[in-house]
Order: sequence, then C-alpha cells, then structure tokens
Amino acid sequence: MSKIEFLYLSQGEVHQTGVLEMNRINEVLEDVFKLHSNGNCIVPIKQVLRWGDSKSEYTKGRINSMPGYIGGQYEMAGEKWISSFPSNIERGLPRGIGILILNDTKTGVPLCIMDGTSISAFRTGAVAGVAAKYLARPKAETLGVIGTGVISKHSILSVLEAVQSISRIRVFSIDSLNAKRKFIEEIRRSKDIEVTIEDGPDATVRDADIIITATTATQPILT
Repeated sequence: MSKIEFLYLSQGEVHQTGVLEMNRINEVLEDVFKLHSNGNCIVPIKQVLRWGDSKSEYTKGRINSMPGYIGGQYEMAGEKWISSFPSNIERGLPRGIGILILNDTKTGVPLCIMDGTSISAFRTGAVAGVAAKYLARPKAETLGVIGTGVISKHSILSVLEAVQSISRIRVFSIDSLNAKRKFIEEIRRSKDIEVTIEDGPDATVRDADIIITATTATQPILT
C-alpha cells in the first residue's frame, strides 16, 4: 500500500502563505463568489455539535463541521472544524478556534491539515469588503461599525481595502472601554484613519455610508 503523506501547517506557517494580506483575500473571495454563482461549488448544510439547544451556544459553546467543494482553478474539497466558546475570552483564548482539512478531489487523499482560525476570521471579514466594493455608494466616506470583536476588525480592514475613499470610522460596542481602545489601536496600526467611539448605535450609523454589524446579540440592535 502506498504511503500517504500530507502537509501540516501551524498558524504561523499559514500566515506566511499570505492570509494576512487582506487585499489578496478580497480578490480570492470575489473569485469564490463567482464560482459559487456559476455552480462550481458544493456547500452542504453545516453540522452543529451542541451541549443543549440552540440557546446553549451562548453559554456552553458549540463546534461546527462545515464541508465544501470548490472547482475552477482551485479544484479542492475540504472541511472546516471550528469551535465557538464565549467563555474563551475570559481564558485569554479566541472565541473561535478552527482547523481546516483539504482533500484531493480525485482520490480523497488528505493533502493538508492546517490552522483555520486566522483564515476563518479573514474570510468572514472579506465578505464585507467584497459587498462594499459593489454595493456602497460612490466615494463613501463614513463607516459605522457595531461590535469590536475579531470579525468587526477584519470586516473593517476588508472594507478599507475595497473602498479607498473611507476617511472616518465610528464604532459602538458594549465591551469595556479598555477593549474598545485596544480595538481602535489595532485598526489605526493597520490603517492611518480617524476612528471614534460612539455612545450608542444610533450615533454610530447616522449618516454613515456603510454599516457593519458583527455582534453576538440575540436581540436587534438597530431598527
């Protein structure tokens, strides 16, 4: 029997492949959306492992199994196995931690097992940038953001790459003041841009050209 070998990529090695280049992620995701629209993707319904009903996810957490296939220049099958545990924040861990497995589509042989935490965050954030590229009003200047978590951060970075005219960001979150300040510092380190903390959602979105909401809220924040 032939020996089967596959790559194992740590988070640091995944970062070296270019996953931290948001402009590149935007381009790849736009290509993926086109393939999906043309029927070159297979995306089965995800399976959710819970320790209770759907409401238990907000206290006990969950793990999602998300298989898929993409054709075109990629021709790859795989699965994302990603957890979401709210209590991780108190432990100093990411809320969501994932692993990706890639398989050859002709033989099913595993090709790679890699960290999926960063890929998942950048991929999710890039949806906002691709959408803004095509749906935002011309020369949009103000970005309103509700939420200061990982997905908000990557959504902002994606939109800033896609819409170069953005000159100010307004942010609202129920997080602590220190958490909000850290969030703003991270954005400013990535982009030299005006970022302000607002007192509520209304002030954040009023007159904004683009609005991003990325929270774990169970009730509507905007009406």
